[in-house]
Amino acid sequence: MKQFFIVLTMVLTFVANSSLAQLVDRIPDNQQNNLLGSTFSVTRCNTYTLPWGVTVTTSGSYTYTYRVSGGRDSVVTANVTINYSKTTTINIAVCNTQLPYNFGGTLLNSSGQYTRRLTTTAGCDSTIVLNLVVSSTKPTAVVSTISSALVTNGCGGRVFRYTASTVTNAAAYAWTLPASLGGVSGVILDSGDVNFSRVIRVRYISSNAALSTDQIRVRAYSGCGTAGTKTQTLTHVAVLPPAAPASVTMTRISDVCGARIYRYTAPALVAQTANNSPATGWRWTMPTGTVGSTGVLVAGTLTSQSIDIRYSSNAAATSTEIIRVCYNSSCGLGTNRSQQLSNTAKTIPSAPAGVSKTLISDVCGARVFRYTVTAVTGADGYSWLIPTSLGNITGVTIVGGDTANSTFVDLKFRSNLWSLSTDKIRVRSFNTCGYSLYAGFLLRIDAKTGCPSSSTKNNVVKDLNQKEFNLSAYPNPSNNEFNITVQSLSQYKKMNLTIRDVQGRLLRSFEIKNNELLQTGAELKAGIYFLEAFDGDIKKTIRLIKSSDE
Repeated sequence: MKQFFIVLTMVLTFVANSSLAQLVDRIPDNQQNNLLGSTFSVTRCNTYTLPWGVTVTTSGSYTYTYRVSGGRDSVVTANVTINYSKTTTINIAVCNTQLPYNFGGTLLNSSGQYTRRLTTTAGCDSTIVLNLVVSSTKPTAVVSTISSALVTNGCGGRVFRYTASTVTNAAAYAWTLPASLGGVSGVILDSGDVNFSRVIRVRYISSNAALSTDQIRVRAYSGCGTAGTKTQTLTHVAVLPPAAPASVTMTRISDVCGARIYRYTAPALVAQTANNSPATGWRWTMPTGTVGSTGVLVAGTLTSQSIDIRYSSNAAATSTEIIRVCYNSSCGLGTNRSQQLSNTAKTIPSAPAGVSKTLISDVCGARVFRYTVTAVTGADGYSWLIPTSLGNITGVTIVGGDTANSTFVDLKFRSNLWSLSTDKIRVRSFNTCGYSLYAGFLLRIDAKTGCPSSSTKNNVVKDLNQKEFNLSAYPNPSNNEFNITVQSLSQYKKMNLTIRDVQGRLLRSFEIKNNELLQTGAELKAGIYFLEAFDGDIKKTIRLIKSSDE
C-alpha cells in the first residue's frame, strides 16, 4: 500500500487534469482514499457519477473527504461540467412547387413530422424535430377575429391567450406582438410559435390598462403565399390587488379573567378576476383602542388565515376597537376588511337572586330536598354553604351535587320538623374574576307528620309534659295581643318560638329568653293558631284562639 501511494503521488504531480480524471475512474473504490489533496476536472453528458458514488446532474465543484489510515484525511475535489442533450423543434411551411425539401440531406416530399439526431461538440446528442406543412394554394381571406382570454392576472406577469379564427388554405399564422402595454414595455411570448401557431400565449410585465395604441396583429399564410393582416386593439383593464375579504369570523377560545383569548378567521383565498389579481396570502393588523391595545398574538402569524389574540383587559370592546385583515397578492395588499371586536365585559358575577326547592325523598328521618340556584349571568359555577340543622335538630347531609361547584345540592335531613327562620341555605356565584357575596335563602320545609316518635334518638321530640319547660300565653282567647312567656331549666340562653295556622304554615318566628315577656298577635285575624316553643330538642305546643273585636 505504501509503494502504491508513492507511485500515485508521482503520477499526480505530472499528469494533466483530464488524465487524473481518467485515473480516478479506473482506481478501485478501496484504493481511492490514497488520492490525498487531489483535484480533477471532468466533462460529461447529462449526468456524472462521482468516484464516491454520488450522481450529479449540474455543473460544479464537488468534494469528498476520505478517512486514511494513520488518522489523516484525504480530500478529493471534482470540477464537473455537465452538458445537456438538446431538442429543437422547427416549423416550416412550403409550397408543393418547392419540393423536395432538403432536411439535413434527406429529401422530403410530403407534410409530416421528421426527426434527426446529431452529436454536439460536447459529445451530447441533439434532436431536431421538423414539422413540415406542404400546401398547394395560398390563403386569400384575412383572419376574421382574434379572441382574447385571461390566463393569469398577477401583477408583473399576467398572461393572455390569443386565438386566431381559422382561415381556409392557411398552413400557419404569423403574429406581431404589441411593443408595450399601457406605456410599459416587456411583452414576452409565453407559449406557441409566433411565426407558426394559431394559438399563442403572451406574458405582460405591465399591470396597466391598455392604451388605444396597444395592438396585436396576425396574418394567415402557407408556403404558396400570404393573406392580409388582422389588427386588433387590446382592451386589457388594469390589474388591481384583491378586493377586501367578505367577513371576519370571531370565536372566544378562553374566558379566563385577565387573559381572554379570541380567534379571528378570514375567508379562504380568492381567485383572480378580470380586474383583480389572485390572493396569495393574508395580512392582519393588530387591534387598537382601550381593549385592543392589550391584545397579544398567541397563535398564528399576521400572515395566517386564522390568529388567536389574548387580551389582558376585561372591559367590553367599544366601537373604536377594530381588527383589520386584507389579502396579499403579486400586486400588493388589497383593501382592508374592518371588523369591530366582540369582547363583552368580564366582571365578578352578582349574587344569586333565588333558589328553588324540590322534594326528592319523603322518608321519615331521611327526607331529601333538592335546592337549585337561579342562573346568574356571567357565572361559571356556584358554591354552597349548607345548614347544620333543621328546626334545631342537627343532622344535614349532602347526598347530591357539589358544594364547591354545582347548580344544585341534594340535602338529607334527619329532622321531621318545620324549618325555622334561622334555617337557611347559602350560595354564591363565581367565575375566573372571583366570587360574589353569599345569598341566604330560607329552607321553607314543612313538618313531616305521621312519623314514629322512636324512629331515631335524635328525631325524638320530647313530650310536652316536661316540668322543666313551661310555655304560657294570656289572655287566651284574646281579641288583641297575647302575652307569652317561657320558663325553662335549659342551658340554652335563647329559645325559638313559632306561630303557625291550622294548615301548618309558618306565620311568625321569634327568639325569646327564659322568663322574658313577649307580646304579639295583634296582626292575626280571628281564628285558631298553634304556638310552638323549642328548647333544644324539646318542643311544647299550645293553641291560641284569636277572637274578633265584637
